[in-house]
Amino acid sequence: MGHEMKRVNLQAKEGEQLNVNIKVHDEKRAIIHGVVVDKDNKPIKDAVVLLFKDLNYDPCKVEPYYSTFTDDCGQFIFGPLHPDCDYTIKVWANGSCTFNLYK
Repeated sequence: MGHEMKRVNLQAKEGEQLNVNIKVHDEKRAIIHGVVVDKDNKPIKDAVVLLFKDLNYDPCKVEPYYSTFTDDCGQFIFGPLHPDCDYTIKVWANGSCTFNLYK
């Protein structure tokens, strides 16, 4: 179980001391983070990464949920996601579907 993300923007004035207390609550949501690499283990930039909700573990019955592109390091992230759901990830790079990942 993680904790929710909090962002606090502060600017201290000259000679000022700031005392900050931040309270975070339990986070029930989840994320999926990954890296897309080629056969030589080099990151693939701008690959299309799609996240589908699985419906009854049937590869023909999936519901599109999120989409993103990989960054310069081949990384992608999806979230926040509902916990305890089944997802499928499909990746397209260089004009073809490179793999399917099933939870």
